[in-house]
Amino acid sequence: MNRIITFMVSIALSLSVCISADAQARRSKKKVELNHEISLYGAGGLSNLSYRPATGDKAIGFGIDAGLGYTYFIKPQWGIGTGAGIAVFNASTALDGFKYELPDLVDYENDVFVLHTTFDAWKEKQRITTLMIPLMLTYRSEEEENRFYVSVGGKAGFPLAASYRVNNGAVTKKAHLIKYDSWAETQQFMGFGSFTGLDSKGTFDAKPAFFASVEAGMQWKVKTPKNNLFLYVGAYLDYGLNPVTNNEYRPFLSWDPDAPRDFNPSGIVNARLNDADASNGFTDKVTPVAAGLKLRLAFGIADHVKEKRQKQKQQEEKRKQQAAEQAERQFQQAEQRRFAAEEIKRKREEAERQKLIEQQQLSAEEAERQRLTEQESTFQRLAAEEAEISEYRKAVKEIERTYAEFTIDQIEMNPSARADLDKKIELLQRYPNMHLLIEGHTCNIGGHAKNVRVGQRRADYAKQYLVNKGVAPERIIAVTKAETEPLVPNASENNRRKNRRIEIKVVE
Repeated sequence: MNRIITFMVSIALSLSVCISADAQARRSKKKVELNHEISLYGAGGLSNLSYRPATGDKAIGFGIDAGLGYTYFIKPQWGIGTGAGIAVFNASTALDGFKYELPDLVDYENDVFVLHTTFDAWKEKQRITTLMIPLMLTYRSEEEENRFYVSVGGKAGFPLAASYRVNNGAVTKKAHLIKYDSWAETQQFMGFGSFTGLDSKGTFDAKPAFFASVEAGMQWKVKTPKNNLFLYVGAYLDYGLNPVTNNEYRPFLSWDPDAPRDFNPSGIVNARLNDADASNGFTDKVTPVAAGLKLRLAFGIADHVKEKRQKQKQQEEKRKQQAAEQAERQFQQAEQRRFAAEEIKRKREEAERQKLIEQQQLSAEEAERQRLTEQESTFQRLAAEEAEISEYRKAVKEIERTYAEFTIDQIEMNPSARADLDKKIELLQRYPNMHLLIEGHTCNIGGHAKNVRVGQRRADYAKQYLVNKGVAPERIIAVTKAETEPLVPNASENNRRKNRRIEIKVVE
């Protein structure tokens, strides 16, 4: 039977070695997966600063987006991407016939006037250049050559520059002199008159923007020797979730008496619609939005760390295969040695089994004797404890006494009571953990306050007497009960003598 088992185990080990070798060969033919992608991309289309002007005509802006991307595919169809890029958002607003007033100005002759400015053919362009940091989840279909892909996620945009510009604008400026109720319209040295071909530019404050983003399209494999070049063509949408400007509006125009001909108005973004109302702006919230087409050229890179782990795994499997073969040989040798030693072992075990039976018989008898001895010892210990408890109870009963027959203000105990207390000293010394409660009682003659004092002095006298006899004071508590706990009704002198007493009690 043992030889049959050995033969079957040998066949099982051989089959496992063959199956392991076949699986290793299949894995060696598996294609290399490109887990990393580094890409260059460019995009263009609608790239607008979305807002509603309080006046004028708003035009949609177009812009570009370009940068570097990186995607790690945790599975062949699923990847997580990020990168960095530059996106440009544009918009423009045309003001034609818009009038703006600056009140309470003073000229070089200290005359107060109101400056009226009319904007004709005034087209202002706004631009925000933003550093875009995406975080996208990408899915692509399972096809080998050409795949559909879709990416969703978000982007953070950090403004690098925010500016406005006006080219070849036209304005008319005139002053209403309050003192003379007249108009100054042609004094160009004061900056009054009609002006054309004006240029204006400047910057404005912008905050970081956060976008909800989606992109979808096709991925084509470009034939190369390494088959690691891909072209992505798709459409994208970046929708701003927060405004990039605040509501702190600044003056649109200003006038410098030292340089009255200078003219450089602020951009309409974050500017006041009129100088008198600081809370009323040209624009509402400015939000970036982009949509268009994107081209991306991606280079696939294999995960060398993963390849190294795969190679290490193959080497480990080969080592296991060699170890299995070695184990099979060692197993066969061990079986031969085991067959030779089994007969000797069987005879030795038989002799030891017989010896063990004899030892068990002797051990059982010894165990029974030991059990009976322990049982007798337990009975004796319990009997001694019960006797000790009985003696303690007798001592308690002997110590607890009531000593009466006191006169009205008597404090000291009678000689017979002191002699009886002397008999309790030996018991109190025998049981050092025993504690006493001494209560001093009176009859109802006298006021309560006096009875409290008399009762306490009687209890204290008995306590001090025992202390003088060698009982530790911390074992005794002396209290007064005054007239509050009579033994019998205080209806006669005989009963009152019984109530004038000392009671000694044992407390645990």
